[in-house]
Amino acid sequence: MLRPAVSSPAASRPPPPTLDGLCAPWAGAAPDPGTPAGEIPEAATAVLLAPGPGGSADPLLLLILRATHPQDPWSGQVGLPGGRRDPIDADRLATALRETREEIGLDVPRESAAGALDPIRALRRGVRQDLIVHPFVFRLPEAAPPGRSVEVQEARWIPVAHLLDPARATEVDVPGGSRGVPAVSLDGWLLWGLTYRMLTDLFARSGRTLAAGPPTARG
Repeated sequence: MLRPAVSSPAASRPPPPTLDGLCAPWAGAAPDPGTPAGEIPEAATAVLLAPGPGGSADPLLLLILRATHPQDPWSGQVGLPGGRRDPIDADRLATALRETREEIGLDVPRESAAGALDPIRALRRGVRQDLIVHPFVFRLPEAAPPGRSVEVQEARWIPVAHLLDPARATEVDVPGGSRGVPAVSLDGWLLWGLTYRMLTDLFARSGRTLAAGPPTARG
């Protein structure tokens, strides 16, 4: 169930960040690839950033719509390319790169990694899961067309400005779970939950807030 959310007026918000601005927090610093595996199962995701059409300073961010699958706890949700760490992965960064290649067919160069966001404990319907997700940020020279796979129904490059636009703010009531969870409406897609929390960290580093405001502890 969706309903409009109360968000701060557009006049009180800074303009959307540039691609340089989004990557500035990690300028000159290589991300920690995270070689040792932790005690709790791990996953890694790829936050792919690219210039807008014609190389414009208005950045794009790639999101996916996960395919419907009964064994996927995030089945049918909007998210980021990524998945669980495999024993063949040398480190967490390798997991993000492999999963991106498998899910949407993009062979992202390792050297395009700009930085890492804070690890995040996965939640499902407000309940902590035995899974730590490590998001890595990548800066690409162009928005290459993404593909599909058995795990991904569709992938889109989304203007960052849309993610921050208060007019796109809404809330979602999770079936069997929380009510009033902040979300962003993206032309038929709905961004909320785990990915919303990861992108909150991304934009907070450049002084921005997602359209519906800070995430709740419930979703």
